[in-house]
Amino acid sequence: MNQKNLIASIIIFVALLLGGFGGYYLSHRAVVSPTPEPTGGTDSDTIEGNTLPSANDAKYLTYENKQYGFLLLYPAVLARTTGSGALVSFTDSKNIEIRILKIADSDADYQNVLIGNTYYDGSGANPKSFSEFTAKTIGENTFYYIKSGLFEGVLSLHYYAVLKTGIYDFSLVSRGVDWTNPGFNVEEEQGHLYLKQILSSVVFGKSVASTPAPSKPVSLIQYRNDESGYIVQYPEDFQVDESGKSPATGDFVQGIIFHFPNRFTLGTNLSPHDSYISVETKGEVACTPGDFISPDERDGVVHTEPIIQSNGITFTGGSGNGAAAGNYYEEVAYTALHNGTCYGIKLFLHSTNVGNYDPGTIREFDRDKINTIFTNMISSLRFL
Repeated sequence: MNQKNLIASIIIFVALLLGGFGGYYLSHRAVVSPTPEPTGGTDSDTIEGNTLPSANDAKYLTYENKQYGFLLLYPAVLARTTGSGALVSFTDSKNIEIRILKIADSDADYQNVLIGNTYYDGSGANPKSFSEFTAKTIGENTFYYIKSGLFEGVLSLHYYAVLKTGIYDFSLVSRGVDWTNPGFNVEEEQGHLYLKQILSSVVFGKSVASTPAPSKPVSLIQYRNDESGYIVQYPEDFQVDESGKSPATGDFVQGIIFHFPNRFTLGTNLSPHDSYISVETKGEVACTPGDFISPDERDGVVHTEPIIQSNGITFTGGSGNGAAAGNYYEEVAYTALHNGTCYGIKLFLHSTNVGNYDPGTIREFDRDKINTIFTNMISSLRFL
């Protein structure tokens, strides 16, 4: 073999060798899989943020309640059951039970409903005030949270939703928790994490506390008092109270009380218990607004309000106000003298400081709407 043929043979051999190795590489490199993308599930320690469980994640199942209008995702490790008074329950069949109940209609006084529905384990007592609840925003909704028990290995707590469709209780009972351990963290307890995952995904109407109820026409009703000799008109959804007892002081009132409906108080800083409009009568007085304004609300002064003239009657107005420990008290009274009797129409408002609540949980009451109703009631009064 001459030198040229030897070189050619070497070149061909090297080419075949490289070609075989390259083919082997190309045929085997695809067995190395890329890192899989996340499936969309949510770690429990980020559940209170904006990252929510995904319906595409096999770790969660969907539950929809068409009758009450809500939909949610729940961990697939939990079993879903109905009955026992709950709309739906989720349980691990051993220690964890999560229940969802509707406990009141939307027109109920939600603060009293929440207090009355909550019992502290061990004592059986209700919370003393609404301040024992904490407003928490989870996902797109605000809930009122309270831990009702951590006693003898049992953790119990509630998240309440105040909605236009009603008031709902999302409750948890977890048994066998390590409650004597100083390092025990309620927020990291497994049942609590499951519940927060559910709350972060639930979809229903916006909460009453953050969204005013839509307005609708309200008819007026005529109230006639032959004994005191007058007629006055009031909105049909106001409650008439002829008990003769002041809701604010408990003192005797010679007159009629008109209580505000929940559309003025629910989710606002206006007290539903002792805010009202009254029509009262008194004899043997000078017949000034100060005769109908409580001394505690005067601050030593009765402020003059604009005169109102209607139906041939001239009403003289005055106001007073007071404050104590984040509570505000306002009274406005208009008076007119007729046949020796002093007639007074009074507005009493008890409100609280919105700044004392978590942002977005309580809104200012609609003062303008209340003032309009009060002025219209004054203008509607006629003597018999």
